[in-house]
Amino acid sequence: MGPEGENLIARIGADAVLPAARRRFKFGSVPVDYRGVSQALISPHHLRASPKDLMALARFWEWERTVIHQLPRVIANGDIDVLFQPIYRLLRGLPIARGFEALSRFPVAPRIPLGLWFRTAQDLDLAHDLEIAAVRASIQAVDRLSAEAFVCVNASLESVPDLIELVPESLHERLIIDLPYSSVQSPLAEEMFHVLRQGGAGIAIDDVPLDDLHVLRPILLQLRPDCIKVDVLTGLAESPMARFNLAEGAAWCHEAGINLIAERVERMTDLSVLSGVGVEWAQGYSLSRPVDL
Repeated sequence: MGPEGENLIARIGADAVLPAARRRFKFGSVPVDYRGVSQALISPHHLRASPKDLMALARFWEWERTVIHQLPRVIANGDIDVLFQPIYRLLRGLPIARGFEALSRFPVAPRIPLGLWFRTAQDLDLAHDLEIAAVRASIQAVDRLSAEAFVCVNASLESVPDLIELVPESLHERLIIDLPYSSVQSPLAEEMFHVLRQGGAGIAIDDVPLDDLHVLRPILLQLRPDCIKVDVLTGLAESPMARFNLAEGAAWCHEAGINLIAERVERMTDLSVLSGVGVEWAQGYSLSRPVDL
């Protein structure tokens, strides 16, 4: 590990960050081990300390402690694995893989939920560092893919100026940056969209609520993302209203020249509905889980 990594570790020494990371709990700072858990939970009136709850909370604290101690080393060393989940084009109902979404995994502690890594990084003011490390790992892993495939990489709007410097010319027109739904409301949106396009990257808006799509139409027409991703989850086959909203959204996106990608398609019954309502792109467990290529 170089001086940069050592400085990063020193910057968030565990003694300094553990109290901050625990400020979410009303009963204050308690040692992160099983001995301190029962004592902490006996008195607070807002918690019911069943054995199952105690074990779950103890496990969470141990996970959090592991993340706090491992996070600076993960960032400094780039200790991030990348899996790829295929994104399919639905041609006459036949799914054909055309692209992938890059998904970060942390091999130093693979059982710890991903959300805890990113939330803890945010608590420790390391969210930007972790995000750039994940983007760098994803870009380096793109060599495993076919040269014709596009790849989506998750990032925040605030990281755009730094991440765009990582994009090699060989990935121009292939790399798509997945920005969170909240990005479209940011005053930085127009400027950062321009930066991405100048750097050769495409733009996707992730996790767009289907019910809000009609409200967002003016700003989407102004920003002109390449893709919009909507969560289908389950129940599409059983819900006429959901099918109507999806069909209306797909028709509008087609007219506006924006690709609509249905995410989290987890049942074959829901997958069979998509082509019928005009959705041409899909991603989810019913098609393929993330894979290590």
